[in-house]
Amino acid sequence: MKLLVLGGTRFLGRHTVEAALARKHQVTIFTRGRIASPWGDRVTHLVDWEISHFGDPMEDLAAICVRDMVTPFAHLPSLFAHYGEVSGTHVDLDRVRYHRVSKCVRSLFAILSFTSEPSGEPEFAIWQAWRLLYIKSACQALAEAMGGAGSHDVQALYRDAHRQVEAARPAMGALADRSFSTLT
Repeated sequence: MKLLVLGGTRFLGRHTVEAALARKHQVTIFTRGRIASPWGDRVTHLVDWEISHFGDPMEDLAAICVRDMVTPFAHLPSLFAHYGEVSGTHVDLDRVRYHRVSKCVRSLFAILSFTSEPSGEPEFAIWQAWRLLYIKSACQALAEAMGGAGSHDVQALYRDAHRQVEAARPAMGALADRSFSTLT
C-alpha cells in the first residue's frame, strides 16, 4: 500500500511511519524539513518548500533553481546541502540539471505561445523579456548539463540570446541580468 504521512518526523507521524515500514508499505512523508529523517531512502521525502510535489525530489530542486533565477533567495549549494541533511536524500546534481533543462524548455513552449505573433498589448513586451530570459537560461542550463560550455550550437544560441537580451535591456530592466546560480 502507498501511504502519505503529513508530518512524519515527530510525535504520531514518526510512529505511523515506523508501523507502515514494518508492514512493508511504500511511505512518502511531507514535512517542513526542520528535523532530519532517520529512514534515508526507505521513504520518499517531500519537503514543503512552497513548490514541492509528488515525483522526483530532484525536480523540486530544479524548480527552486528556476525560481532563484528570477528571484534570487539562497546560495543554492548551501540550500541543497541543507535539503540533503533534513530529508536524508542525496542530492543528485545530474538529475537536478536534467529537470532544470526540462523546466526551461517547457516554460519556453508556454512563453512562445504568447510571443509568436507581435502584439501592441502592453504585456507583450514583458512576455518578450521572459522569452529572452528563458532562451538564455535554457542554453545555460543545457551547457551545464552537458558538462561545461556545451556544444557549438548551444554556445551559438546562448550568444544570440545574450545579444537579444542586451538589445532589449531597456525594456527588460532587471530581468536582463538574471541567470542561473551555480549548483556547486
